[in-house]
Amino acid sequence: MGLPVSLNRSPIILLDGKSTMYQTCSNNGLVAGFQSRYFESVLDREWQFYCCRYSKRCPYSCWMTTEYPGHYGEDMDMVSYDYDYYMRGATTTFSAVERDRQWKFIMCRMTNYDCEFANV
Repeated sequence: MGLPVSLNRSPIILLDGKSTMYQTCSNNGLVAGFQSRYFESVLDREWQFYCCRYSKRCPYSCWMTTEYPGHYGEDMDMVSYDYDYYMRGATTTFSAVERDRQWKFIMCRMTNYDCEFANV
């Protein structure tokens, strides 16, 4: 895909037991990584995504993965075996009973040309 033309961080999102979150990178960017920090006071985490944008690339044919981990309380290990797909974002749901989250990741293919639109 070449070198990214920009790298940025998303705003920090403190979930504090909220049931859902939906996060995508702006400007047609892809997720380069993310970090989280646990807060005992709210029994939940804050999240920050690291995004990169590539020149002349647009996301298309996006889809969501199944839930990770498969069951609450399990460790999460997500590997994409679809080598032509890139992570565009994520969504999460929270179980107040389990005090845990499950994730779905937004996976997209990327074009070889500039987008005719600002953001997908």
